[in-house]
Amino acid sequence: MRHIRIISALIAVVSIFSSLSMAASRWSEQTNYSATSSANFYHNQFLDSSTGFICGSKGMFYKTTNAGVTWSKKTVDAAPDDKVIRALHFPTSQVGYLVGYDGGAAGVIYKTSDAGETWSGLDLPVGAAPYTIYDTHFVSATEGWICGNNSDIRVHKTTTGLGGENWTGCTVVANPETISFYGIYFLDMTTGWVVGDGGNVYKTTNGGSTLWTKQANGITAEDLNDIFFIDSSTGWIVGNGGRILKTTNGGTDWTPVSGISSTYALGKVHFLDSNTGWVVGAELIGVTLTPIILKTTNGGTSWSSETYSTTSWPTSVYAQDSNNAWIVGGFISPITPTSFIYKYVVDPTITTASPSTRYQGWSGNVTLTGTNLQSGVTLEVTKTGGSGITYTYTRNSATEIVVAFTVSSTATTGDWTIKTINLDGGSVETTFSVSTQPVAATVTRYHPTLGAVSWDSQGALCRQITVEGANFQSGATITMTGGVSVSATSFVSSAKLNANIWVSASETVGNKNLTVTNPDAGTSTYTNAFEIRTAAGGPTVTTYEVTNSEDVGASKKLKDFPAIKATITDATGLDPNTVRFAAYIPFASSATNAPEYYQMFVPATFTTLESAGGVATKAQVTLYLTGIKRFLTPTASETALNNLLITGNSKPIYLYVEDKESNPTITLYNSNVYCDFSATPLAAVPQALPSQVVTPANTIVDFQFESDKDRDNHGMQVFIAGVTGLISNHMVIARKVTGNLAKSLAAATGRQYYKVTLTMEDFNGHAPAVGIYRVVVKDRVDGDIATTGKIVFAPSKSN
Repeated sequence: MRHIRIISALIAVVSIFSSLSMAASRWSEQTNYSATSSANFYHNQFLDSSTGFICGSKGMFYKTTNAGVTWSKKTVDAAPDDKVIRALHFPTSQVGYLVGYDGGAAGVIYKTSDAGETWSGLDLPVGAAPYTIYDTHFVSATEGWICGNNSDIRVHKTTTGLGGENWTGCTVVANPETISFYGIYFLDMTTGWVVGDGGNVYKTTNGGSTLWTKQANGITAEDLNDIFFIDSSTGWIVGNGGRILKTTNGGTDWTPVSGISSTYALGKVHFLDSNTGWVVGAELIGVTLTPIILKTTNGGTSWSSETYSTTSWPTSVYAQDSNNAWIVGGFISPITPTSFIYKYVVDPTITTASPSTRYQGWSGNVTLTGTNLQSGVTLEVTKTGGSGITYTYTRNSATEIVVAFTVSSTATTGDWTIKTINLDGGSVETTFSVSTQPVAATVTRYHPTLGAVSWDSQGALCRQITVEGANFQSGATITMTGGVSVSATSFVSSAKLNANIWVSASETVGNKNLTVTNPDAGTSTYTNAFEIRTAAGGPTVTTYEVTNSEDVGASKKLKDFPAIKATITDATGLDPNTVRFAAYIPFASSATNAPEYYQMFVPATFTTLESAGGVATKAQVTLYLTGIKRFLTPTASETALNNLLITGNSKPIYLYVEDKESNPTITLYNSNVYCDFSATPLAAVPQALPSQVVTPANTIVDFQFESDKDRDNHGMQVFIAGVTGLISNHMVIARKVTGNLAKSLAAATGRQYYKVTLTMEDFNGHAPAVGIYRVVVKDRVDGDIATTGKIVFAPSKSN
C-alpha cells in the first residue's frame, strides 16, 4: 500500500519548518455524511461550486450537490471492504472513472455514466494483473490513461472511443517496466506526463504510443507523487522530501522550490489559476503525525502553512474557485485510518447596504452588495430586545441580496444586525438603522424690524430661514411648494435646520407647505408653514446702464471689469447701510425661478440725488460684476463671470434690489449679455503678492507686480471684492520699485516692478470680515488691468 511507503519515508526524520510564513486560514469540517469505520478518503474532485465527489478505501464513494453541506454515499462494488479506490476523474458532468486495487493488489476500474449514481466494473488491461492502479486522467468521456505498478507495462491508454472497455499498454521506458508511477496528467489526446519513484518524470507528445521523453534529470531522487498543469506551459510536481517542482515551458525545465522542509511527504497538488494553489501531505516525527497544508498565491514562489482542527493526514485537495476548495483524508497514525472532509471557508462580504437607515413606519427594499454570497445563503435580522421588523429576502447573484423590510410604526429604533450566513458556515454582519421620523414645528426668517417672522415677499433675495422641530438628521433637505426654491440646507442640531430661499417675483402669494426629508427618507410636511406676500413699497429701479460694454446685435458684450450703474428711488427712504442688490443668470432655471448663478453685493458707490427730511429718497449706485456663485451651493467658491458668459452663450441678467430685507423689486436687462475679456484676459495678468499679513490691527498692505509697460505715477483704481460682492473701490498711485533686486530682475527680464499701497476697508471705512478677498488693480491711464491677486484678511492675534 502506497500510503505506508510514503509515511515510512518520514519516520525518524526531524526538522523545523521555519522558512514559510505562517498565516491562519479557515478550513471548516463538513460532517454531514455517514462515515465508514476504519476507512479513509484518498481523492476528491468538483465539477462546479456545488457538485463534487470523494473516493477512498473500503470501496467508498460520496457525492454532494450542495457544496458539501450534505454528502450521499453511493455503491460502487457489491463487495467493497477490500477495495481501495485511490483516484477518480470525471471528464464530463455524467461520465466518471474510479481506479484502485483490491486486497490482493489487483487493479480495479469502475465507470459511471449517470454522474456517480451507479457504477459498473471494467476489465483490466490484458496481461496487466497483478496491477496496482494509483491514478487516472481522462481528456474526454472515452479517452484516458491509468498508471500504477506491479505490471510489466505500468501506463495504459483506453482504446479510442471505447471508454475503458479496452486498454493499450504505453511503454514509458522499457518492457518490463521497473518504475512505479503514482501520478498522471494529460492536457489533450497527445500531450501528457507521468511521475513516479526515484524522481522520474516522463512526457509524451503522441498520446504515449512510443517511448517517452525523460524530464527533470538529476533534480531529485525522491519519489514524486502527483502532477498538475494549469496550461500547456505551467505545471507543478510534488513528492517526498518536501519536493515541489515547477515548469513554465512545458516541462523542458523543472525548477525546485526552495524552503520546504525535507521531512514533508507531499501527496497532492491542485491549482486554481497560475497564482493560487494548494499542496497537501504529512510529516511524521517519531509516532506523531502532523498534517501539512501549503498554499501559494504567487505561482509557487513562496508558500504559507495552513491548519485545520484535526491531526489526520490530508490526502487530496481540490479548488473549484477562490471561495470553494476542499481537502479530504486521512490517517491519524501510519496504520490507523479514518476519514474527514474540510472545506476552505471564505466569509462573504457586504460592502454596501442601500439604504442603510430608514424610519419607523417604512417598508421597502434594502439591497446588500458584496462578494461570495453563495446559493442557499440565509439571513438573520436581529436586535437585542428589539421588535417590529419583518423581512423576506432574495439572492439575485453572488454579489447581491435584496431584503424586503416592513418596519412598524413602533419598531425599536437604533441599529439592527443583518447577519448573512453561507451554507458552508461563512458569515458576515452589517447594520440597518431604524430612526424616528422628523417633525417640523416652526419655520421663521429674520426681519430687521419685526424679528422672527414666518413670511417673505415676492422676489425675495437669497434669504436664510430657520426650521425648528425634532429628529432632524445631518444631511436633511428642505423643500417648499410653488416656485420657492430652497438650497444649502445646513444641519444645526437634531432640532434645528437652516436653509436659503429665493422667491420668484411672480410667485403666487399665500401659504406654502414645507417638507423636511432626512437622509433615511423619513419626512415631515408642515402644512401652511410659510407665507409669501405681495412685493410692495420697496425701492424702484428707474434707470440703469452697464458700463464697459457695447451692443453687438441683440446682445451686449461685457468687457474688462463691467459695472451696473442704476438709479433707485423709495419715498420711504433709502439707507446705504441696508440696501442690497443681487444679479443673477438663470442658466438652468426659467426667468421667474431661482437663479442658477448669482452675485449679491452692497453698492460700490451710493450717491444721494434727492432727499426728504434728511433721508435719501433717490440715489445713484454702482455695482461691479465679478465672480458669481451657484444658488444650490452658495458656500462653494465663486466662478469668474467670463467663464460662464462666453461668446455664443449669452444669457439674460436679472437685477434685484431691496431695502431692510423686505419688499424687493426686480428689473430685467433689455438684452442678453456675454463676456469678451480677450483684450485683457485675467489669466494673463501678472499676479501680485501682498508683502505682509493683513489684520484688523494692520489694514495696510503693499501689492507688488511686474509690467512691461511704464506705469510709474499712474493712477490706479482698486477693486476689492469678497463673497458678498465689492467692498471697496478707491484710487491709489503706482510707484516703481527701485531696490537692487528689482533693478537686477528688470535687467534680466526687461520688465519693471511696481508697488501700490492698499487699505483693507469697506466703503464705510470699516475693516472687513475675516476671509479671502479678490483684488483687481486697473490702470486709469490706459484702461488695462495691471494686476490681480488675493488677500487673506486674518483675525488679530490675542495677547
